[in-house]
Amino acid sequence: MSPVLPAPELEEFSAFVAGRTGLHFPRERLADLERAIARAAPELGFADAGTCIRWFLASPPDKERLETLAAHLTVGETYFFRNKADFDAIKNIILPALAAGKAGDEDVRIWSAGCATGEEPYSIAMLLDKCSPELKGRGMSILATDINTRALREAGRGVYGDWSFREVPRHIKEIYFTKTRDNKLALLPRIKKMVDFSYLNLVEDSYPSLLTATNAMDLILCRNVLMYFRQDLAEGVLRKFQAALKDGGWLILTPAEGPLTFPAAVPGLKMAQLPGLTAYRKTAEQQPVYAPLFAAEALEPVLPPPPAAKPRPPSPPAAPEKRPLEEARTLYGLGLYPEAAGELETLLAAEPRNGAGLLLLARVRANQGRLGEAGQLCAKAIETDKLAPLAHYLLGTIFMEEGRGSEARMSLRKALYLAPDHILALLALGNLFLRGGASAQASRNFKSAAALLERHSPEEVLPDSEGMTAGRLVAAARSALTRCADD
Repeated sequence: MSPVLPAPELEEFSAFVAGRTGLHFPRERLADLERAIARAAPELGFADAGTCIRWFLASPPDKERLETLAAHLTVGETYFFRNKADFDAIKNIILPALAAGKAGDEDVRIWSAGCATGEEPYSIAMLLDKCSPELKGRGMSILATDINTRALREAGRGVYGDWSFREVPRHIKEIYFTKTRDNKLALLPRIKKMVDFSYLNLVEDSYPSLLTATNAMDLILCRNVLMYFRQDLAEGVLRKFQAALKDGGWLILTPAEGPLTFPAAVPGLKMAQLPGLTAYRKTAEQQPVYAPLFAAEALEPVLPPPPAAKPRPPSPPAAPEKRPLEEARTLYGLGLYPEAAGELETLLAAEPRNGAGLLLLARVRANQGRLGEAGQLCAKAIETDKLAPLAHYLLGTIFMEEGRGSEARMSLRKALYLAPDHILALLALGNLFLRGGASAQASRNFKSAAALLERHSPEEVLPDSEGMTAGRLVAAARSALTRCADD
C-alpha cells in the first residue's frame, strides 16, 4: 500500500521521529509510518494523520505525546526465552564468567534495553533463580527499560497469555506462574520483584548514570531494537552502552544488528565467539581520546611569503590549556573513565580537599563498578564540606546500588535537610521507597519532585543530573507515580 499523504511531509516526519526516538522509517516504509500515525492520531486528539504530523513538526517537544506516539510505532513482539541459543550461552558461558571474575560481595548487574512487555528480563530473572552455586547469595540487579510506557505498564503487571509461552517448556509455567480467573498466567511475586522497570529513551536520555541506575553493567541485552534505528543513532547508542559496561562486561545483540560498523565506531567492544550468539565484550584497554582530524602543524606555504617590509598580522593567542577538572569533565562526558580518573588523581594529589574533584571521581568509580571506592570518595567530600547536599545525595545513590537501604535513606534525607528542593534526592528517595513497597511514601516524594520540576522549562538541563532535562525528569516522576498507583 502506497502512502496517502505527500512523501515530502512523511519524510520530514520520519526524520523527526528518528531524531527523537532513533526509529528509522526509510522511503519503502513510509506507508507503515502513516498507518501508525493514523492509529495514534485519535488518542492524541487529532482528526487525522496529517494534522497530527503538522502539530508535532510545529510545536515544542511534548514528552507525553511522544511516548504515546512511540507506543504505536514500536511493535514489541517478544516471548519468554526467545532465541534459546542466547539464553543457553548466558547460562553456560556468560554467568559463570561473571561469577569467576567477581569478588564475593559484588552484585551481578543486568540491563534489558528495549524490554517491551517484560518477557526478556523476566526470563533472565528465572534463569538467575536457578543459577549456578557460584552466583547464589550474590546481589542480583535487573534493570528493564523501554520507550513504550504502555508496554512497561503491562510488564509491571506480569500477567501473560498463551502467545508469550510459545517456545517455553511446560515446567517453566508450572514453577513460576499461577493461573488467573481469566485463564492467563501471572508471574510469581518473588520473580517480579527481581526486575526494576523504567522508561528510558535510548537516543535522548543520558546514560550511564547513577540517576537512572544505568551504570556499571555486567550484561546488556539489546535485541531486536537497533535494527530499527538510523545507523548514526545506533552507533551513538552503542558508544553509550560501551561506557555503561564494566570492563569485561557483555553486550548481546541479534545477528541482524551485528553488521553495524561498530568495531570502528566503538573501540573497546570486541566480538566474542559464542555458539549461536551475537555477543561483544568490553576490553579493559584504555580508549583513545577522540582527536581532531588534522594535527595542529603549520603547512608548507605554496606561494612565497610576502615582502619583509609588510608587517604580518599578530598571531592569535594560544588557546589556554584546560585545567585538570575541566579536562576530566570532558573525558567523563565521553565515557573515557580511566582517562578522566587519571586527570582527577593528578588534581587531588595537589588539592586533596577539592570537593568537586572528589565527587566527579566518585561518579567515575561508580560507573566503573567500584562502588566501595566511590562511597569512600563521597565520605571524603563530606569531611571537606559537611553541608554539601550533592555529596550526601551521591552517597545515598551509591548505598542504594549496594542494597544498603537504611543508609541510603539516611544520606538522602540529609541531602534534603540541607536542600529541601533537591529534586534528584527526592526522586532517588521515591525510588528507594518504591523498591521497598512503601508506595504512599514513594508517591509523596515523586509528587514533590514533579511540583518542583514544573517550575523549570522542559528543555532546561538540571545541575548534576548527567544531562537530564526537566521535561525528562518530570516524565520519570509521573511514570513512577503510575507505578505507585498500580502497587
